Amino acid sequence: MTRFLALLALVSLLTACANPFARSAAASSVPRCATLQAQALVSPNAPVAGVFDCLSTELAQTAGFTSDTDIQLIAAQEPVFTSYRYLGHTATGYYFEFSARNVVAGCFRFHVDASGHVDKAGSKQGACPLPLP
Repeated sequence: MTRFLALLALVSLLTACANPFARSAAASSVPRCATLQAQALVSPNAPVAGVFDCLSTELAQTAGFTSDTDIQLIAAQEPVFTSYRYLGHTATGYYFEFSARNVVAGCFRFHVDASGHVDKAGSKQGACPLPLP
């Protein structure tokens, strides 16, 4: 199963609500849990502490995750991401672009609920669409 198929098991479709064009590229405004998810995807050799606790209960159950290690196993699948870049956010989530061997390989968005947990995620191969949707 490719990384994207595995992540789709974790993903629920994001629904556009409010103003989908409102965005901010200020990295300091990125919720901790969205950043931890990004860090976990570039950490194939060791689990990122706390990343599982940053998932909503529903999303963790849907994906079948029970620990930080479960998420680390996704990061170890090809393509192995080596870096990420925060692009900004819209009403649909916080966008990160991931590279593998210095080539943009994936675009991920993480939606954070009112409690600060990632409750929805989405991904696609290749670069993120700009402007962000």
